Amino acid sequence: MQHVVGSSLLTLFQEILDTDGSESLSFADVMKKSVKAVLQEEKSKSEITIKGLEEKDSSANDVGLLCTTIQSTGKLTSVVRIGRKSNDRPRLLKASFVSSFDARTFLTRVDATKGDDTLPKEIRCRLSRSKEEQVRH
Repeated sequence: MQHVVGSSLLTLFQEILDTDGSESLSFADVMKKSVKAVLQEEKSKSEITIKGLEEKDSSANDVGLLCTTIQSTGKLTSVVRIGRKSNDRPRLLKASFVSSFDARTFLTRVDATKGDDTLPKEIRCRLSRSKEEQVRH
């Protein structure tokens, strides 16, 4: 975690130093931006992106059923479909958990149940990416 937080702060400080001097930031502004960056990084660690989960009436119920199927006890805070609706394929789904531990536990349970045909083979899960990671990919 220290490495990720350190890289976030390093990027933030580079952005501050890259300014042409026309706008000076106060210490409070710098601290506010750095704390905000760390909080956003932590939030992205507690989110899972799910691909291939069929769209039905309620995405929250679908993910809840998926949690029951894989016997995951993680607490969901929100479930959101990402992108435009298409008849060809289901949209990506972003599930937010209370903690990064719950998200990692969910991923572990999904991986453990892949081999016993409990889940459809189309379903893929991964940790969501932070803004920095999205820029890199």
